[in-house]
Amino acid sequence: MNDHGLVVRPPLGSRVLNVVVPLGFAAFVFILVLSAGPEPGATLAEVLIGSTVCLLPGVYIAIRGYRVGVAVTPGTVKITGILWSRTVPRRSVAGIGEIVLPGRPRPVLVPTLRWKRASGRVRASPIMALANNYGHPLSWGRELEDGLARLKRLLAEHDREG
Repeated sequence: MNDHGLVVRPPLGSRVLNVVVPLGFAAFVFILVLSAGPEPGATLAEVLIGSTVCLLPGVYIAIRGYRVGVAVTPGTVKITGILWSRTVPRRSVAGIGEIVLPGRPRPVLVPTLRWKRASGRVRASPIMALANNYGHPLSWGRELEDGLARLKRLLAEHDREG
């Protein structure tokens, strides 16, 4: 087994877009709120607090959006998404599956990490960072497929050894 583990992330361009879009939207809302001026009786502090509340979710999503991916260590598999993360013990991993989400012009293929709870119930956690919607540049699609193939190989190698 590879003791160094593996980190699989979407292409850099995709991760940069995950930062630029939410920050741009948050900045737009922030400027819009500030330019509207305070309501009668509102203080500048209230306007700044209100506009900052609009900015913080964009900053949070931008930071998480850049870090999306899957990290495999000898003991765990961690999926980092834009809004949440899930860490699964390697011994609980049952493999990589796939769900198909409807989309136009083609469906979106979303890989899932299949794993078993202590109760024996099989769960599937989507790995949206490696979803291939075929609407992005061709090289990004190849990088996503290569990353998913590396992830499958490493987990299969662990299954053979374990």
